[in-house]
Amino acid sequence: MARPGPFRLAAARPDCAGSWAAFSGSLALAFRTKAHRANFGAVNNNPVIRMKKLLFWLLSVAALSTSCKQNADVLPGGHVDTQAVGKWMYGSFAMADFWSYDGTYQGKPFELAVVFDFKANGTYEKYFVASTNDYSNCRTQAFTYEKGSVNFNEADGSFTTTPTEGHYRGFYACAPSKNIDRKMERSELKAQTYYYTLQTGSSGKPTIVVRFNRGDTNVSTFLPTTW
Repeated sequence: MARPGPFRLAAARPDCAGSWAAFSGSLALAFRTKAHRANFGAVNNNPVIRMKKLLFWLLSVAALSTSCKQNADVLPGGHVDTQAVGKWMYGSFAMADFWSYDGTYQGKPFELAVVFDFKANGTYEKYFVASTNDYSNCRTQAFTYEKGSVNFNEADGSFTTTPTEGHYRGFYACAPSKNIDRKMERSELKAQTYYYTLQTGSSGKPTIVVRFNRGDTNVSTFLPTTW
């Protein structure tokens, strides 16, 4: 299965190590690509595909968040829709395993996940995890974490995240000198408004359907998770 179109981890290439501010924009592109909008139910129904490597990376970022929380407190909490409290995950994966020309197994060629953790006190945490692999076995991994306050407007069908701190990590198997591990700069901590609806998925589970603009036809469907 080909790697999704516009999203190619451009900001995570070794030669772009200083341009992580563009990485959040890559996330928006990821949500809008056709491959990432593919039926999430198919992924959700296959627990091996959904959890195998993704859970490992999510837990890695969760461990990172511990150090992020030591030096700064989040803003006073906003307001969270009671039905949205909890952890929600959007994920997209290559549906076939990756084999090199010599027949050796290389893992999944592309993996991506986004998690929102909305807390009852009006704060949130967001995790972004992406990993790519090519035929030369050069693996690129990117991890983003942010936290702050969130304000849900049920009447408007929107929520706005206001980050107060965050962290970027990047790993390049073929260029380890370009690895990144740094806090977000103040200029990168930008408020973001999303438009949402709470729905019941085909599996009977609740979902949060998210749009970047109110009139968007392309959506990202988040499912509850307990990782």
